Amino acid sequence: MLSQDLSVELLKASEGLSETVQKQLEVEVESIDRRITSIRNYVDDSMESRLTSMRTFLKSTVKLFDDKLSTISSVMDGPSPAMTMRSSIANRAAPQESEERSQRFEDIEKRLRKMESDTSVSSVKFASLGFESAQDSNAWLLTHAPSHPIGLIIDPFIVMHHISINIYGRDGLHAMELARKLKLQNLDASVSVSSFECGIPRILCKEGVSTATLITESCFTRIPNFKTWDERGTGVRALVKEQLTSFAKSHGASINQAFARGAVFWSAATEALLLSVSWIEEWMRAFEDLYKQLEEKLGPKKGMHVATRLALRIWHLINKPRLGAMGQLSIGNNDQTCQRIFFAVVQVHDAMARFKENNFMDDPSITGELVRFLLLHSGFSTVERLDGEVSGLTQDLALVRKDLKSVTSGSSTAQNKLDKLEPLRKEHDALQRRVVALEKKK
Repeated sequence: MLSQDLSVELLKASEGLSETVQKQLEVEVESIDRRITSIRNYVDDSMESRLTSMRTFLKSTVKLFDDKLSTISSVMDGPSPAMTMRSSIANRAAPQESEERSQRFEDIEKRLRKMESDTSVSSVKFASLGFESAQDSNAWLLTHAPSHPIGLIIDPFIVMHHISINIYGRDGLHAMELARKLKLQNLDASVSVSSFECGIPRILCKEGVSTATLITESCFTRIPNFKTWDERGTGVRALVKEQLTSFAKSHGASINQAFARGAVFWSAATEALLLSVSWIEEWMRAFEDLYKQLEEKLGPKKGMHVATRLALRIWHLINKPRLGAMGQLSIGNNDQTCQRIFFAVVQVHDAMARFKENNFMDDPSITGELVRFLLLHSGFSTVERLDGEVSGLTQDLALVRKDLKSVTSGSSTAQNKLDKLEPLRKEHDALQRRVVALEKKK
């Protein structure tokens, strides 16, 4: 009976806990949705009005120039010698004025394009390129780097793939095989392309995916605990930092060799290199800070699980622009391969910038994931605690039943002995009555 009552209480507690967790999750998701909607409304309303005013200003400026040119032309059409002299002077000055005007219009167009890029949700903001589609990206490549070697403009995935090959060496053979299969230009190009095969750097997870299933397991399959990451000199962090410095020097030299310093493509490639290296370094610091916070609350094993899980979540989110790029490549078509890789990489840089601006772990997608996990984790802890208490009570109940059974058995034995003593008790009572009767006769 007691066991049934405990089971009923446990079931009610579990149902109540599940409802509470679900309500809290709904409130958190609704709050995040409201924030996203308000931000989008602000961007759509405020920025669109600014763009409209800029377009109006540009049109009025063009009209003003046209009016002035018409006035000058009408004055210069007269037959007088003075007008003829003015006409010859104006004709000599026209090419210079036209060039200056063209330059001013080009500057205004660049500023307008940059503003549109900054306010557009879908355009590429990296290096103020402002690509709205893959066609814009392809046109930019044809203009500034028609023979661009694949892999000069990089992202953190490509950097970490180079580091993984340098440390473990295993993926280098696969990159060479991929270069032969797709007929790529060189090994650097094949390393860049092969980095698109997995959404997680293989220096963190051996097969490019996390296989952790237990809450006490690290989601970095190559890094089972924080000591493996943090160990001085031989830890993964120390190895990555050393390789980052080496890669930055070698890749910077490759960029300088391929393009003249100051060229448009040289600037974009150098900026991509600097941003990728600095982003990886800041990501590592953010992961370490989060682990130290969670270790105090959850312990080293659970803290490592949660910290690695959220750190991998960031890589999953910035990998979205790269999804499907491998399936679009054609064998032997290096120009097409270059275009696909380049457009995916510049989109990754936009995703990276968002996390950097939000201090990585403070990004809404990460904080929301942490809140959900902690809510579910606290619910499981409560259920586990109740289950442990019920198991203890069940064991106590078994002991009580055992003791009760032994007491009942002893009571039955005593009762049997009392039943056997009943005739003697009757004889004792009879003798006692006879003694009393004899005493009265005396």
